[in-house]
Amino acid sequence: MDLDTFVPAAPSDTEVPAAAQAILDAIGPRACLIVDGTSVGPVADGITMGLDEFGEVVGEPDALVTLNAAYAQLLTLQVERGRVLAEPIVILHKLEEIGRASCRERV
Repeated sequence: MDLDTFVPAAPSDTEVPAAAQAILDAIGPRACLIVDGTSVGPVADGITMGLDEFGEVVGEPDALVTLNAAYAQLLTLQVERGRVLAEPIVILHKLEEIGRASCRERV
């Protein structure tokens, strides 16, 4: 694999594309909406969000770990213990540039 052929995607705005909006409309009410790592709109009670540092890696990091750490934007989402959310948490990632690499969520 030639890592030089992969260029990280540029950060995008939080505007929801029309095609995605139709899907969001079909989903209906939601506990929160995350667009490219940023909360958009209201957030349900019992959910806390924050930015986090890249975690520790066991052993010597390889090229992919180093690349991921260099471009990581980590958003943590926590739902308080015992809280039941009536609506889903919706995460939307946009990749609008052809030939760009993106490594997104880890749940």
